[in-house]
Amino acid sequence: MKTISLQSIQVIFSFSILFVILQNSIYAQKALSKGNCTVEKDYEERIISPKKPLKVSFNDYLNLDIVPFKKASQYDFLELQIDSFQDENQESQLYITFQDHLTQNYWSQLNHISHLSKGKNIIFVDLKSLVGERGSQKEKRNINFKKLKKVFLVVDPEKTTKGKIELKSLKLIKSARPNYPSAIKVFDFRIKDDSNLPCVQAIDEKDRYHPKLGYGFKDISLWKKEDSVYMDTYLRSVLYIQNGEFAVDLPNGDYELILFWNSLGYWDPPFYSSRKVLAEDIPLLISDRSLLSNYEDDLLIFENREPSIHDHPWDWLYKDIMKPIRKKVKVTDGQLNLKFSGDASGVGLNGLIIAKANPSQSVLDPFLIKFKNMLKGEYDRKIRSSYPSESPWQSNKNFFHVSSKVERMSPYDDLSLKYKNDKALNEILFAKNFSSFVNLLIHLKDSGTYKMKIDWIPEGPRDLSVIQLKPYKSYMQWLSRDRNHESYTLETQYLVKGDHELQGSQNQQFFIEFAMRSQLKDTHPFYKQKIFKEKGVLKISFHSKDKSKKGNAVYTKKLPLTFVLLNDDFNKLTTQVGFIGLNALKYSYFPNQQSLERRRHWDMAYLSLLSRYGFNAFTGLPRGENEPLGLSFGEVDQFLKKAKKLGFRPPYHTYGGEFLHKFFEESSADQILQEKSSIASFFESKKFENIIFQFSDEPGGYSQNIKRDSERYQFLKKNFPFLSLGGFTQWKDGQADSLVDFNKKLDLIALSSLGHSGIHWLQSKNRTWGLYNQAENNRDDLYHVFGRKLWNWSRKEGFSFYLEWHSSAIQNMPYFDLDGREADVAIGLPNHSGGLNPTIRFIQAAEGLQDFLWLQYLSSKKAFKAQEFLILDEKFTFRNKILRAI
Repeated sequence: MKTISLQSIQVIFSFSILFVILQNSIYAQKALSKGNCTVEKDYEERIISPKKPLKVSFNDYLNLDIVPFKKASQYDFLELQIDSFQDENQESQLYITFQDHLTQNYWSQLNHISHLSKGKNIIFVDLKSLVGERGSQKEKRNINFKKLKKVFLVVDPEKTTKGKIELKSLKLIKSARPNYPSAIKVFDFRIKDDSNLPCVQAIDEKDRYHPKLGYGFKDISLWKKEDSVYMDTYLRSVLYIQNGEFAVDLPNGDYELILFWNSLGYWDPPFYSSRKVLAEDIPLLISDRSLLSNYEDDLLIFENREPSIHDHPWDWLYKDIMKPIRKKVKVTDGQLNLKFSGDASGVGLNGLIIAKANPSQSVLDPFLIKFKNMLKGEYDRKIRSSYPSESPWQSNKNFFHVSSKVERMSPYDDLSLKYKNDKALNEILFAKNFSSFVNLLIHLKDSGTYKMKIDWIPEGPRDLSVIQLKPYKSYMQWLSRDRNHESYTLETQYLVKGDHELQGSQNQQFFIEFAMRSQLKDTHPFYKQKIFKEKGVLKISFHSKDKSKKGNAVYTKKLPLTFVLLNDDFNKLTTQVGFIGLNALKYSYFPNQQSLERRRHWDMAYLSLLSRYGFNAFTGLPRGENEPLGLSFGEVDQFLKKAKKLGFRPPYHTYGGEFLHKFFEESSADQILQEKSSIASFFESKKFENIIFQFSDEPGGYSQNIKRDSERYQFLKKNFPFLSLGGFTQWKDGQADSLVDFNKKLDLIALSSLGHSGIHWLQSKNRTWGLYNQAENNRDDLYHVFGRKLWNWSRKEGFSFYLEWHSSAIQNMPYFDLDGREADVAIGLPNHSGGLNPTIRFIQAAEGLQDFLWLQYLSSKKAFKAQEFLILDEKFTFRNKILRAI
């Protein structure tokens, strides 16, 4: 038997005392405040402006003195006042960058990218952001301002735009904080104690109840914790609790509580089928909703809801997504107990506010007003409105204009000025089996609700008309104006088919799609001519819904038009042209037959939309819901048969789907090799050598994984030599040798950038290649990219495909995306009826593709001179030139 010396006992006792002291110190620091919790100042700023304004031209870099930023960690935001001297409608991006001692590349520095408008700009940079971009971080750390190495700003570094800026002032800002009365306790459930909110108690899953703390989890089963990034500091983090109990010591009495029990999500919209919340064993929430339609209702909550100029995006998120439970409860045993239970995804604990109930006057309401204003103000600084003016355009005259160019409209656009020099539309050109869109800009001077009626009146008999039309109303959304989603505006974004009402005294936008009637008699004059013309009048009238004004139209517009139709088939696309991604919605929560059928429905809806407008390429192959490894050979076979009937042709790109990707990314090496023979049998028996397994995604760009992807390539080529391997990458002149070597190995390469050295090597080896993401931002010119630019590429040796970003809107709520999860650049948004609402971006791409097809068609003609069509002049638009060429 061992004996313990007295000295050892004293040491152990000393350590025990020290542990108790330290533990009590921690409890004391984290214990709830017993009195008023106030802050010294509601608002604080430190001016660090240069002695005189700094001027710099666009494309030039401006380095700032780093010394004033050494104490920036004590503040929340950097405020810059910048005057920009540029054209009125110019799209320019301001880059502000911080580099510290650990910065090695773009993803290890703090980057702020914001839209610049002509004139005065007030810009806020979130100093608490993680390095990288606002919505994409590879390193989970903040910039170290004490070890700052460089601070600079530049406008449009990758463009040759003209203009200059003047930096007028710089301020370090500490946000306003409300005072917290002693009767109110505020808890913030979050990933870590980094809320930077004085008087708010941060809670994570490790905070267990202890009497000396006075709060904590008595029991907890955690699914996951998540940072939604884009909400304000208080509402951005969430703990998903499958089962648990949270306790707070409180004097007996009546209380009001507010519980935030949902979240915005991050790259994965939240969903649940069952949630229950009890306070003192009294139900606060009992919700059972296990149908797939419930998920779609949540996801499409903002469908056909159009923000007004008076709305604010934070209010929409707060009221519709983050809406809290507010209840009164009675504490009888000195402790408030909250119990949570849910399904696999749990109850999303976000925030908790408790206030002593006052029968005569609520202390909670005045506090909530200040608290919400603080959160909304913070949101405003993180993503700012970039409206070009403070009030919408108003006119004392009715305004009506028809334009052949599909573009977005803002409530702030002065339509009379914007279209002042636009020539009247008198001819519309399209080929059979295609269609043409025209843009209707309307501003009725009198307020009220109106019904619009559209009618095509041909010169000849109506029954001989070849023209049919479909009206669409365009709906506005808040849209990001920069690649990093730091600023936004309100513009039209998507189209909804059918007759719609419009509101007077504000800008309204409609579209009309003209196409050839599908059923004409064989004896119709159209079939006897190569170029067929139909003349007539487009009559558009507006009828007031006001009962006192009902009857005759309050405003009518008649537009003489000539339709020019080509009775000749366009050449088939000689290249693959389409979009990345496929699935409209994520259904990983529903692994059953209902989900499978719905997923396939949306797959076909997207393919049908692409096919209808002439596109012939997509990415992403499906997997079976009941096959955990995603090796659904039979389903892929059936899916590709349907795709072929719609006109899609090989090679078929796997990127964005789960076929092969799920298997190779989630299986061990042993599991992969065990399935080698079945995979080989599939590809050999079905002759699917035209499937490109795109296993690599920007190894020299965002993913920064050249070494990893090179090792994957070696493994795949050694064990699966029958697979054609591809990837998305870059090949600029001067690129790193390791990336160039990797690029050369790929069987089919997709490039976002390509220099002379890359083109030379590809052509010298007779390799086929393609491009992607040449118009990845939502305000890029898709007419040009899918038209003349694509035609130029198609004439280069080896060019075989072009894929743009992107088909689906699965990362977030499709009708509300201000935060970079890419619904803002989707080609179609799913709707409750099971269809797709095409976006203006997609219609621009479809019109651009027709320009490409016209160039391809005309290039076979002897008199065709390409240069005349590639350079636009003031006299004719691109389609005008085509009309005169045919």
